[in-house]
Amino acid sequence: MTALGVAAFVRAAVRARRGDLVGAETDMRTVIEIGTEHGAAFAVPSVLYFAADALIERAELADIAALATGIELEPGLERAVSGAILREVRGRLAQAAGDFATARAQLQAAADTYQALHLLNPGTCWRSALALALAAEDPGQALRLADSELEAARRAGWPRPAGIALRTRGLLQGGQRGLDDLEQAVEVLAESGARLEHARALVELGAALRRANQRAAAREPLRAGLDLAYRCGAGRLAQRAATELRAAGARPRRPVLTGLEALTPSERRVAELAAGGMSNPEIAQALFVTLNTVEGHLRHAYQKLSVSSRRQLPAALRSPAPSPPMPPGGQTVTAPQ
Repeated sequence: MTALGVAAFVRAAVRARRGDLVGAETDMRTVIEIGTEHGAAFAVPSVLYFAADALIERAELADIAALATGIELEPGLERAVSGAILREVRGRLAQAAGDFATARAQLQAAADTYQALHLLNPGTCWRSALALALAAEDPGQALRLADSELEAARRAGWPRPAGIALRTRGLLQGGQRGLDDLEQAVEVLAESGARLEHARALVELGAALRRANQRAAAREPLRAGLDLAYRCGAGRLAQRAATELRAAGARPRRPVLTGLEALTPSERRVAELAAGGMSNPEIAQALFVTLNTVEGHLRHAYQKLSVSSRRQLPAALRSPAPSPPMPPGGQTVTAPQ
């Protein structure tokens, strides 16, 4: 694995935890590309694990998500950490797709390996994932898992896993006790820096309030969750939040799709460097990313800013308002050079 691959791997993990799923997607593709080219395929299960939230939330990553089911581990690794994290990714993807039988099987197999290897760090949050998979089949065990993870997270003083465990327990318990846990999860995660998990807690709280016939109270957390999901690049969560908002009698605001506000941090950084006169290879070297990554960011920036050349970037980046979209049949945006 090259230094660029290692840097992209670490950054993918950090970005995913912070809720920058678009940035995590870029880094994940870089790791997989470099790992494949340089014979370091062993890194692929790990980057899939650390950026699993991006796989779950972004439909654009369907091709990468398919890798999780297609990877064949070498003999002996099935019961090792590599096998466990791959099974956890498969389980979480199956759960998101509504295949709960597969989710239970994969997550339980991962849990067995974690326990055998004494990998009980609450920061991994595997108990909450398994608890949700077991909710219908064994609610008692599901609640015990959530309680165990919450206790361990509080003992360690880690807000992110504590918030995830509270959200999980709130979903499992339902009723007023469930609402209390979900409200506490929102409070804990708001201060954690884990934006995606905060958005998930907000949406679950709003959905629970809506189910409890508290439609007016449900709208505020649902709107906040929807806005945060958009900022994270969490398309699946944003779609659910919008559906819940409509059920609560509100009209979701349309996401910003064009103009400066629509650019991700990575797209804006690349666009600014390009506007400053740097070539694509120079940008790739400066940001420690691949040339394909730079071209992808520029392509998206061109589309969102409604420009078709580098010469138009400086003015577009200074524009105080979103530019109108290009008309149907307008100039096709190709890979920027």
